[in-house]
Amino acid sequence: MTGPGVSVGSEYPGAHEGQSPSLLSVDALSLAIHGAPILDAVSLTIAPGEILALCGESGSGKSMTALAAMGLLPQGSETTGQITLDGTELTGLSEQALCQIRGARVGMIFQEPMTALNPVKPSARRFPKPSASTSPAFRG
Repeated sequence: MTGPGVSVGSEYPGAHEGQSPSLLSVDALSLAIHGAPILDAVSLTIAPGEILALCGESGSGKSMTALAAMGLLPQGSETTGQITLDGTELTGLSEQALCQIRGARVGMIFQEPMTALNPVKPSARRFPKPSASTSPAFRG
């Protein structure tokens, strides 16, 4: 899918001829915690400027998919598959490497309503849009 603000080409890691570049790609992600299967072959791709809603019933794996992308899974978790952020393979990175990515290149608003969001302070002020000079994903 291409459209305004989305360019296809070598400037975006992961872009192939005729395909949209991916900002975040999850490919065949499976997750088990202490041996109990949680996710089974989840795949999704988000291009720069694209918005994706991950919807499902309670317990369907929405939060675990996001936590896997952030590298914040609980102890006892075993994953297979691939998670790529703007050309960087996240699966298997050390905690130190993930800490450098979290907050600088990717963020998450957690579900706890009493602590996650303040209705007086809009999310846009809490999470300002990265400038084009600091984030290649937002270059047009």
